[in-house]
Amino acid sequence: MARVWDAPEFWSLADQRTLREVTLALYPEARRWVDGGLSSTSRLRQEGHFPWTTVRGTAESVADERGVSLGEVRGRVMVLDVEGVWWRRVAPGTALCSTAATEDSRTASTVLRDVFESGLA
Repeated sequence: MARVWDAPEFWSLADQRTLREVTLALYPEARRWVDGGLSSTSRLRQEGHFPWTTVRGTAESVADERGVSLGEVRGRVMVLDVEGVWWRRVAPGTALCSTAATEDSRTASTVLRDVFESGLA
């Protein structure tokens, strides 16, 4: 783990001086965001999550189409605070997506359907 995450000094990046400098400069802001928990600015603006009606409707649709119970329909999406509307499945039932992808109804439905269906396979 220390090779991947050795905050706050990031000595694992010693051989990549520029990357370490940027990481050290940005780390305090990132830490404040994490520490802000549910009171962070983006969370207070209610960004970075799928509308519940979209989640529920997509899950119900997948359950009906696949002939399974709603309880069997599961998935996981990690929302990243990056620019643009994009997403990618990283494993069956698991995807990464941008904040904007959760706000675009067509993309949100596509992401959720893919995660729920691939989680059943």
